[in-house]
Amino acid sequence: IQGQGIVDPVNTYLTIGVERGLIALFFFLFVIIRSINTGLRYIKYGYLRNNLVWVHVGAALTAFLAGMAIALTFTSFYETLVVFFWIAMGLARAMQLNLEKKLVIRAEKSSGEWEES
Repeated sequence: IQGQGIVDPVNTYLTIGVERGLIALFFFLFVIIRSINTGLRYIKYGYLRNNLVWVHVGAALTAFLAGMAIALTFTSFYETLVVFFWIAMGLARAMQLNLEKKLVIRAEKSSGEWEES
């Protein structure tokens, strides 16, 4: 509630930088950028494999995370927003690990090291 002695800068990045320090802000931005990059990699993977499901999943994740990154510039990081944010970050990380696993399996198959059982 504004005007009752509570100071809220209404900018999540500024708040993290001031309250937690620049190193915490750097890691927070790193997680966001890496997660957006994961969505972009899914789009690329989908186009390379001609699979529109991967393209749409990557586009949805990228759009959500980019929108959230912009929204954090103009909002405080409280209650409802934090839940959606960390769920999206966890989803992006799971997708990143899944994509890396798919790429490793595909590389092993193409190099002849992969044996079907």
